[in-house]
Amino acid sequence: MSRSRASERGAALLLALILLVLTTTSGLLLAVALSIDLREQKEDSRRARLTALVDSATAEALAALADDPDAAGFAPRPFGGGEIESDIRDLPDGSREILATARLAGATRRARAQVVLGPHGPRIVAWRPGTRSG
Repeated sequence: MSRSRASERGAALLLALILLVLTTTSGLLLAVALSIDLREQKEDSRRARLTALVDSATAEALAALADDPDAAGFAPRPFGGGEIESDIRDLPDGSREILATARLAGATRRARAQVVLGPHGPRIVAWRPGTRSG
C-alpha cells in the first residue's frame, strides 16, 4: 500500500468522524430545543388554566351576589382540576370587593374585583389581578 493511499484513508476517516460529531451535536441541540419548547407549552397551559379558574371563582361570586346581596363567598373546593375559592367583603364606599383565588399544581393566582350592586344586579367597576405564586 502506498503512502498516498494511507493518507487518503486517514483523511476519509477523519472526515467521517467530524461528520459523526456534527450530526450528534445537531441531534442534541434539537433535543434540548424541543425540551425547552415542551416546558414552555406546559407552563403556558398551566397559566391559562389558572386564569380560567380564577375567572370562574369571580363569576361564581358575582352570581352569588346577584342572588343574595349579602353573600360572603365560597370556601375552597375542587374545581376544574384545581381548587377555587372566593371572599366577598364590604368596602367603605358601599360597594363590595370579591377576592377570588385559584390553585393548580402548586401555583396560586388571585384577582380582586370591585362590584357595585344596582337594580340590574352586580356590576364590576374595577378589576385587578392579585398575586401569583408557584
